[in-house]
Amino acid sequence: MPRGSAYPGPADALARYRAVVDASENGEVKGAKNPYTSRNGHMFSFLDAQGTMALRLSPEMEAEFRMSYDSGPVVQYGRTMRGYSSVPSENTIPYTMTPPLTGCRLYPGTPASRTPR
Repeated sequence: MPRGSAYPGPADALARYRAVVDASENGEVKGAKNPYTSRNGHMFSFLDAQGTMALRLSPEMEAEFRMSYDSGPVVQYGRTMRGYSSVPSENTIPYTMTPPLTGCRLYPGTPASRTPR
């Protein structure tokens, strides 16, 4: 029973993460203890044990996202995860994730059924 069923972090963070993924087209939370999403075997988001959501973005989107949302790099086990940006908790609900093969894209306020440009 995945969907973060054994997640040791904050329950409210898991609820927010599930809400974002559930609002996404074909989104599914995988992993029991370490919730994540993937497409074609490539992880594009996860929720760490402290309750921080991380997104894998293209280099162009990563720079824009970090400037727009006062975000930063994701550090796990003392190493910076290349291509991942942290999502400030107050910014998790209004977004819909639409993962193409190369990563995750964020479209503020767009419904999950709408096709991105």
